[in-house]
Formats: sequence, structure tokens, C-alpha cells
Amino acid sequence: MKANIVKCVLLVSAIAVLVTGLFAVFSRNTVELTCPAPVPILAPAPVPAVNPVDAMDSVVHISVETEYGGWQGSGVYIGDGMILTAGHVVEGAKSFTVTFEDGCVYESEKFYKEEVSDVGFILLGSSVCHIPVSFDNRGLIRGETVWVLGSPYGTEFLFTVSQGIISNTTLTCDGFFGDKPLFMTDAASYPGNSGGPVVDSDGEIIGILVGGYGGNDNLSICVRVDVIVLSLAKYKAELALGQL
Repeated sequence: MKANIVKCVLLVSAIAVLVTGLFAVFSRNTVELTCPAPVPILAPAPVPAVNPVDAMDSVVHISVETEYGGWQGSGVYIGDGMILTAGHVVEGAKSFTVTFEDGCVYESEKFYKEEVSDVGFILLGSSVCHIPVSFDNRGLIRGETVWVLGSPYGTEFLFTVSQGIISNTTLTCDGFFGDKPLFMTDAASYPGNSGGPVVDSDGEIIGILVGGYGGNDNLSICVRVDVIVLSLAKYKAELALGQL
């Protein structure tokens, strides 16, 4: 009996020594874990919404005087004192009265008509204080929403907007509106809209309206922005050459 008690005491003592030793080992190798300081997660700054119709501030109504009478059209200010419009709006003109929506009026007799596309420019000079509308260089996307800005029927419906989508990006119309590619939108347009800008959701120019088809107001034919940009570069090159 005493022998058994001694054995038990020795066994308990051995276990206690083993546990103490293991605790000492783990204590020496334990790494203290600390939580990093909390980092605030900030929401991104809100991006201001773009209203494509804001481009209307730079859209103009154009009254044209010719030797045989006159007509009306639309256009848009693109900077450097220049109004972008359709070539058939400026063709044969003697003078222009260009009116912005805010009532500012400019008179001009200087214009340029590109020879192979239905693109024209009216030169107002350096006194224009309106914000120019920029060109979209992303390319046309069929089905993209677009807006047509201008003055259908001239002074009857000044500075109006219609909305639609790009229906086709590679029209030719047998050269009736120039020899360069065109596109079509189902946004409504009428006589007097000619030369007015077609803008995308960023309010940037993707084309200008030059006509319709078969009397349908939702088959609107437009000059593409790539043709406009090249026509503008050609005009500026000719201006520079004329100054040499």
C-alpha cells in the first residue's frame, strides 16, 4: 500500500515537472500578436454628372444671306473663333448672323467649305467668349445614345434637342452629302437642324447633322467626327499657308 502511494506521488511529481517544462518552452517561443491600427475606408469623391444638353450653351443659330436670298441653319462653337456647321449651310454665302442662346450675336463674312465632305466653318474672330465643345475621339458605337442640338425651322423652334441612338456608322448616301463616310441616328431632325452638333453622353461632338431621308424625321444623316477633325486640320493648314 505504501509502495503504491509512493509510486503515485512520484508519478504526479513527474507530470508536474513535465507540464512546467513545456510551459516554460512555449513561453519562450510565444510571439505577441498585436492588431494593426484601424485604417478608415473612405468613399470615392462623387463624379459630377454630365448633362449632354449643356453643350447647348455653345450651339448657334445661323442666318445666311446670299445673292439670291437667304436661309437658316445651325452650328456649334469649337474654339479659335470658329463655328462648325454643314458645308451646304455656308455654300454661296455673302454674310452670316450667328446667334448664341444667351443672345450674343456675331456678324461674319468669312467661311470655309471643305471640298469633299459636307463640312463648313464660319470664322468669327477672337472675341468669342463662349466655351468650345470638344470632339469625341472614341469612335462611333452603334446603339449608343446621342442628342441632336439645333434650331429646326430656324427661328420657329430655336435651340431645341432631340434624343436617339446611332443606327448605322458607315453610310455613303451615294455621295449626296459628300464623298466621305456618314452615320445615321433615329433622333428627330428637320430643316434648320443642318450643321447642328450631334453629341454623346459626355456632351462631346460625334458628328454634325446634314440631312434626312425620304421626309422621315427619324432617319437623320450626319457627318462623322473623324471627317470633321480632318476637315478642320485641312482648314487650319490652309489658313497657315495663306499667312506665309
